[in-house]
Amino acid sequence: MGLVATQPGITLSKLLELQFKPDEIYRLIATKKLYVDLSAADLASEAKKVQLFLSVETAYSIPQPIKSENFGDTNNQILVKPTVGSQIIWDGIDWRVLNLGSTEVTLLNSPQNVINLSITVFEELISSEKITVISNKTQNQSQIYSEIIDASESDCAEANRRYRIVAPYLIGSSPRNKNVPRSSFYRWIQSWKEAEQTKGYGYLGLLPQNSKKGNRQSKLPTLTLKLMDEYIAQDYETYKQKGKRAVYGALVNACQQQNTTVPSYKTFLKFCNSRPDYEQTKKRQGSRAAYKYEPFY
Repeated sequence: MGLVATQPGITLSKLLELQFKPDEIYRLIATKKLYVDLSAADLASEAKKVQLFLSVETAYSIPQPIKSENFGDTNNQILVKPTVGSQIIWDGIDWRVLNLGSTEVTLLNSPQNVINLSITVFEELISSEKITVISNKTQNQSQIYSEIIDASESDCAEANRRYRIVAPYLIGSSPRNKNVPRSSFYRWIQSWKEAEQTKGYGYLGLLPQNSKKGNRQSKLPTLTLKLMDEYIAQDYETYKQKGKRAVYGALVNACQQQNTTVPSYKTFLKFCNSRPDYEQTKKRQGSRAAYKYEPFY
C-alpha cells in the first residue's frame, strides 16, 4: 500500500512486475483497502490498464493528463536526459548532478559527499536502469500527488463538488448552480487560478484549507516507504511475534543507515494497521487465529 500511496494510478501489471503477490493485491481490492475502477478495465485480462488507488476520492482527484498506465514506470524516467541540477536516484539514494563535463560527471549527495564518475560509467548506469533521472515534470507531479494524498477523503469529495460547480465557468460557459453564494463561487475560481499558476494544477486550490492544518500522511520518500513495507512484512508479520516498538526501532536504524527520512511512530502504526487483518494475523499467529478475519468473496 505504501507504493500505491506514493504512485497513485500505478498499474496492476507494474505491481506484478515488482513481485507483489497477485492474491494479496486482489485481497486488498476485495476488502476495499485499494480502489480500482472495475468498469474501466478487466482485472484478469487487462493488467496494464488496471490502475490502483488508496480510495475512490484519490482516484478522481488525480490530474487526468498525469494519470496513465505508465506512471510509476521507471523506464519512462530513465530516458530523461540529465542536465546540471538534475535529480537522480542511484541505489535508492537521492543525488544531484553538480557538473556535467565532457569526460566526467560530478554528483552531490550532501556537502560532505561529492563523487566523480566517468561519462561512460554514468551512461552505463543509466542504460542498465541502476540510475534513474527524474525530470522536472516528474518532480512537479510528485508534489501534486503529495498534496492530494495529504488531503482526507472528505476534503477530496468537497473539492470534487466545487470543481463540478466551477467547471462550466472555467471553460467559458455560464455558471449553472444558482444555490452557491457568489462570494464562495468567485473565491473558488480565484483559488483555482492561483494554484494553476503556482503549482501547475488548479484542482489543488479547491481543496478545503482545513486539509493543510495537519498532515494526515507524511510526505515520505519512496525509500522510507519501501523500508517500512519490508520491516512490517519481514520483521513484524512473522511467527516470532515481535512487538511494534521493537520493529520500529529496527526500522529507525535502517533509515538512518540508508540516509532516508525516519517516519514517526504514529505513521508506522498507521501503515502497520492498514494491512489486511487476515494475512497479518495468519503470518503472526497462524490460520486458526486468522480465521475470523478471512474475507468472503
